[in-house]
Amino acid sequence: MLLPKALLAFRRTDPKVHVQVLETSSSEQHSQELIGHRTDVAFVRTPQQDDFITSELLHRQPVLVVLADTNPLSSSASLSASDIANQPIVGYPKHARPILHEALWSGFRKIGAQPNIVCEIIDKSTMLQFVAQGLGIALAPAWVRNIAPPGVSFVPFEPCENLIDLYVAFRKSGNSDTVKRFVDAVRKTTV
Repeated sequence: MLLPKALLAFRRTDPKVHVQVLETSSSEQHSQELIGHRTDVAFVRTPQQDDFITSELLHRQPVLVVLADTNPLSSSASLSASDIANQPIVGYPKHARPILHEALWSGFRKIGAQPNIVCEIIDKSTMLQFVAQGLGIALAPAWVRNIAPPGVSFVPFEPCENLIDLYVAFRKSGNSDTVKRFVDAVRKTTV
């Protein structure tokens, strides 16, 4: 949800700059793109700090349980792994969504159980449709509320240390003035 706002702010200062958005599914891949000068700025879920790259935390969001409105748990104040232990779950493959994958599996490890994963998907809009149709429940970052179809509810997933961070990453040196202005636009968008 941050990128469109940042791009609009950047276009006010640099309307003639062509921005190409490359979507990848891992922070490691983003780092390699930055180091290789194939991209100038990356939005990543884990902090990036080494000899070449730095990153800044933009925001943190809680992990929520996504449920169909018809699910009796949808009116809960919060849900833990033990609360959802008997629910069918729309999960994520570890390589594509490692933070959400780990939030789910670590919660279940703590209670000595295994989640009932009925399918794994990568795309959050697909997940929302599956949940809305009653295929199962899922975990998601809070921002997915903005794209949710009718018939879906969100409940905080406990414990509350389950947070999803968003960082902006860029090279420590050698950035053009245009890249610096873009990073500044991103910073101002999150304020």
